[in-house]
Amino acid sequence: MKETIICPKCHSDQLSANQKGFDGNQATIGMLTGGALAGVALGMHDSGKIQITCLKCGNKFVPGGGAVKTVDDAGNQSIDYMEPPVDTNRRNSFIVAFILIAVLLVLAIILMNNPFAFL
Repeated sequence: MKETIICPKCHSDQLSANQKGFDGNQATIGMLTGGALAGVALGMHDSGKIQITCLKCGNKFVPGGGAVKTVDDAGNQSIDYMEPPVDTNRRNSFIVAFILIAVLLVLAIILMNNPFAFL
């Protein structure tokens, strides 16, 4: 019996696994909503995590979120789709980032109305 990890979209076995790097799109969104510090924080979010890319169709998925093609000794094939793991850290990070941006906006509003509020 032979098992091969394949792309869940096109069923190709031509896959590449790489670490994610700095995300410029997320950094731009963070910079527009919360300033430079939020931009850097959101740009670095998820960097270093493994991402699998299909070389045939370009589909990207996380380890554990692909499909497994099984061929038995008689040549019968079956494809089993795996559920991607739930990333609770990512959701929690977005909640913390949202709260941080909200606090910074409140402080900015307070300081605009009274520049000496915290002195």
